[in-house]
Amino acid sequence: MLIQTGNLLVSHPAHSDAESVIIVTDSGREHTIGIELAVRSEITMAELMQQKSVEWPWHTPVYPGGESNRGALVMLHSLDWTSSNTNFISPELAISSDALMLEKLEMGNAPAWHRLFLGCTVFRTKDLREELARNRSRWLLLSTPSFATLERDSKNIWKSCLNELSSRATQQYLA
Repeated sequence: MLIQTGNLLVSHPAHSDAESVIIVTDSGREHTIGIELAVRSEITMAELMQQKSVEWPWHTPVYPGGESNRGALVMLHSLDWTSSNTNFISPELAISSDALMLEKLEMGNAPAWHRLFLGCTVFRTKDLREELARNRSRWLLLSTPSFATLERDSKNIWKSCLNELSSRATQQYLA
């Protein structure tokens, strides 16, 4: 099974206890990296910057993106904005993480849609492919998700992904 940037890994409702949604931000031969989208915010950007003695004027939520590299601040955002380290991961989304990103945000220069995350989730690509190929896989793969699904809040994105997967499966039989 081909895993590409921009795909969503959606926890299977019958084979997983969690309501997880992970957007794939990089998929290489050895590792696949993603950001968890279905976790509620635990801290705001103002609180995070206060720890560094920087006054931040907005209370933008910062979501936990995963257990790896938890000190790295990453922004998932619409394509109307770039920074010096921006990677385009889908036809509608990019990911950025650098000092210029913070400077631009601090000046009020922000994309139309964005979410901030600390950390990421890392899989061994071989293990993830094997898991997806299993009969009772923990994960469903949603390729090219709609932006309407992606912009859902962390509380509702899992159900929205399942609805989109169900709709696509139904359309295959109706077409």
